[in-house]
Amino acid sequence: FDDDASFWYASSFSFGDSDAVIASYLVKNLLILVAAVSVVSWLFVGFEEAISIAICVSSILLSVVGIMKLWDVKINFISFSLLVMAVGLCVDYNAHVAHAFRHADKSLTAHERSERALCSMGLPVLKGGATTLAGTIFLAFSSSNVFRSVFKIMLCTVVFGCLYGLVALPVILPVAHQLREAASSCLSNSPIKSKNEDNGDTAVEKD
Repeated sequence: FDDDASFWYASSFSFGDSDAVIASYLVKNLLILVAAVSVVSWLFVGFEEAISIAICVSSILLSVVGIMKLWDVKINFISFSLLVMAVGLCVDYNAHVAHAFRHADKSLTAHERSERALCSMGLPVLKGGATTLAGTIFLAFSSSNVFRSVFKIMLCTVVFGCLYGLVALPVILPVAHQLREAASSCLSNSPIKSKNEDNGDTAVEKD
């Protein structure tokens, strides 16, 4: 055959093509999902809560990918789907605590509101993680490598989701709230605003 008119083909080549681009596709999809989570959280919860949730979700995903590397779990179409699905679980572990913080008594300090949110939503989040883990724990004893990979990723998602949702998020929320208050006070005391107010007072006196 003419070399220009023929080429090699095997059914396994399609897997090689997918492996060549799946890492970049995974990063792109996870970035889009984290951005979408941030926007939706901003609309329904609040700005500082949305930033805190985005930080925790990103940290959970990075932790899961790191453990996958240690456990030699390859990035393929199965782990790709599980990591995308893990974003929803990560949001679930963090959004409840952030929502409770947002709707806590406004007369309390930020740290007290965070403590109140943790006391009210800590046990439900732990129960949700435990039931999710209980539903997948039997996959750990499977002879199939695919099912064991599913269990490993779900285990990492539940453990890191509860860890960041119940340990890191109650610390990040008061810090984000205080930073926003500090930024608001700096903007309210800015020289430009003071100058504009002085010009307004002068105009009123002239009238």
